[in-house]
Amino acid sequence: MDRPTFKKTERGFAYSEFEDLYGAKCSLQKSSLATDDAVWLGIDDPDPKRGPPWKPYKLPSDVLVTTRMHLSREQVEAILPALQRFVATGELPEQEGEQVSEDKPTKPEECDHEWDAEISSMWSNEYV
Repeated sequence: MDRPTFKKTERGFAYSEFEDLYGAKCSLQKSSLATDDAVWLGIDDPDPKRGPPWKPYKLPSDVLVTTRMHLSREQVEAILPALQRFVATGELPEQEGEQVSEDKPTKPEECDHEWDAEISSMWSNEYV
């Protein structure tokens, strides 16, 4: 996947569109919430199916399905170390109750993942 490119909504909020592993259209968008900084993240269309066999299902017009997470900066900050570990190792914490340390994330040189210069440059000596 290429790095996201951002555009502006009609109301001036930054957003990016991309596809997940299954080809579902997804987006990351700055929220218009006035009281806190927040983002929307997730699939844009739930693409409901009914079955089996699974066939497209048109939702009634009076049904609303929320498909995107509405995340505060604090929530993003809380899950970011786990996502960074996943990028570095392909794994999430495996021990029950384990938390990822914010001050000692997995370093790229400890991983099998091939790192490009841009990602490697994000890891400074403060993590050594």
